[in-house]
Amino acid sequence: MFNLGCKGFGVFLIACCFSSFTALSFAKDDILDQVLKEIRHFDFQHSESVIAKVNDESISYELNRYLNTYKNYGIDFNTIESKPNSSGPNPNSTIQNLNYGLQLLLNTYNNESQALSYLDRALNLSISQQNKVLTCEVIKAILIYNDRLLVLEDYPKHYLTTYKNNIYDEQEKYIFWVLEADMGFDGDKFIHGEEIIANIKRIIPLIKSKYYKSMAHKILGNYYDLVLEDYPRALSHHKKALDLIAGQSTGLYHTLRESIKINMAVIFFMQQKYDQVFPLLQINQNLRGKTIDYLNSYRYVWLKSTYEKLNQLDSAFYFSEKSRVIRNKFSQIDHASKVAKMRLDSEVNSINAKAEKLQSNLNTVLPILGILLLVLAILYYLFRNYKKQSGQLQEEKSETLQKLDELKQLVIKNHIVLKDKTKIYIADLMYIKAEDHYLKLFLSDGKNHLVRGKIKAIKEELPPNFLQCHRSYVVNSNFIKQVNAKSLIIYNNEILPISRSFKEGF
Repeated sequence: MFNLGCKGFGVFLIACCFSSFTALSFAKDDILDQVLKEIRHFDFQHSESVIAKVNDESISYELNRYLNTYKNYGIDFNTIESKPNSSGPNPNSTIQNLNYGLQLLLNTYNNESQALSYLDRALNLSISQQNKVLTCEVIKAILIYNDRLLVLEDYPKHYLTTYKNNIYDEQEKYIFWVLEADMGFDGDKFIHGEEIIANIKRIIPLIKSKYYKSMAHKILGNYYDLVLEDYPRALSHHKKALDLIAGQSTGLYHTLRESIKINMAVIFFMQQKYDQVFPLLQINQNLRGKTIDYLNSYRYVWLKSTYEKLNQLDSAFYFSEKSRVIRNKFSQIDHASKVAKMRLDSEVNSINAKAEKLQSNLNTVLPILGILLLVLAILYYLFRNYKKQSGQLQEEKSETLQKLDELKQLVIKNHIVLKDKTKIYIADLMYIKAEDHYLKLFLSDGKNHLVRGKIKAIKEELPPNFLQCHRSYVVNSNFIKQVNAKSLIIYNNEILPISRSFKEGF
């Protein structure tokens, strides 16, 4: 009786310990969720006070790193800390991978693929933990930095779908709508339709975060500018967006503010109000970093275009060169060469393995090969008889096709005219790149032109030798020097990406 009582007490004691451990684990998750729900509004001072109440030092440290990433936002370089030391399915490991991925993306050049691998690892860890709050936070980081993730080949529907399936409250639903709408512009077309715009208008008073509320007004400004060409209403929404974040000095808000000012400058440029363009494109020489370079890449292009319109060619050339220097910084040549080398090594190893296997089975293969050669000889004899009989018909068909090709070449126009009346000769056009809501045309003489539009529309004006290799690129096949698995090289040694969607054309 006594022994049974001891066993029962032991089971009871183990159950109590397990219950206490489980309760502690849930308590940690609850605290993490509460902190992330505060961080998502980007009220940095309040978020810091909430993080200070977290008792777990490792979680508190990673949350402060995450908050500081948004505060800095790639303005001034931070030290890249060591790689995550944990890969298990726990919140600390998830945030470590998220922080390291964001640091690589914001503070280094040509590391976009590696950055995305850590962000995806963080996403998979959060999903395996069935933590909706943490999953939404990881996906928001990927979507907010989508324009910086050059390795995202296609529109990130996978991330949006996963995000939508993990929305846990009304505020998160409003943030999802804002981020979905922000990625809905394709040139001067809004791919989501009027319902999303109606939702954005309705939820603006309900959004708690100043950042996302300002972003919503920016989206409406872009919609009235690019789709409806209602410039007064577009400027009105952009000004409301700026007023909402006035006085906010962190990198996150600075980046949003500068992108809004660039959008406003473009509207004044389109209205030929050049005197109002320059104040909006002023450059703060005290700021540096990858995000500043990213903003300046757009700022310099529009300064160049404005000076060209004013016929101040020296200033136009100066900002053209500044833009070129920044583009070189963002070059992916180093990344592409490393990937190509790894792929080549893999192919060489595969070929060597197949050669060794073939050598070991040579005695078995030779008799079979002899039979196959005999069959091939018979087939070849039959094929020659067939070719002889149909030769005359094939010759006539070839002559007809040749004449059709010559006729096509005669009717293909030798130039296109851009919206700003610039004439571009087809033979000089190397490739076209979509940048935000505009197209940049690169010519063989080193010049480039920026024009409002979308890839699909301009591709319809070009002859068949212009091939789409990526959702953002169309290339003149006459300038292609080499085609690889995921990229192609043109004659000036520039490397253009090839996405899965367009790979068959090459």
